Amino acid sequence: MTREINLDKDYLKELYYEEKMSFNKMAIFLGITKSVIIQRFKKWGFNSRGTYELNTGNKGKPQSEYQKKTLSKRMRGKKNPMWKGDDVGYCSLHEWIKNHKQKPEFCEECKKKKPYDLANISGKYKRDVNDFRWLCRSCHMKFDYNNGFRKKKIKKMPNLSEFKN
Repeated sequence: MTREINLDKDYLKELYYEEKMSFNKMAIFLGITKSVIIQRFKKWGFNSRGTYELNTGNKGKPQSEYQKKTLSKRMRGKKNPMWKGDDVGYCSLHEWIKNHKQKPEFCEECKKKKPYDLANISGKYKRDVNDFRWLCRSCHMKFDYNNGFRKKKIKKMPNLSEFKN
């Protein structure tokens, strides 16, 4: 058995928009549940005054592109609680450099091919865009071999005496 709750449209509007009461506070104040208030707001076509949709399924999701962008900007870099500074891992550092160092049209070394790799110059992997270069794959391999960052793999010839019976 459901009971009909009489709510004055104008009174609810006043509590929400002028008194700045939240749905929770209005529910406690009026002695009803929050879901009843949300249903009435939807039924009467009231808009949410804050950053959240009236739909409880979207609770916590920004309602506009502007809000998404501002939230994203506020949580970047050192303001993000997950920020590790210079203690960042290899992949995360490369991702950060990709987002902060402009990719040229051609390799910075040979100036012929498209660059695919970010090569670290000093070998220290610090968060400095000037410590990285955009190189094509062949220039990157040559750079790493010449600077001792990568060792050439030498295939060993099998011992022929092992194959003789």
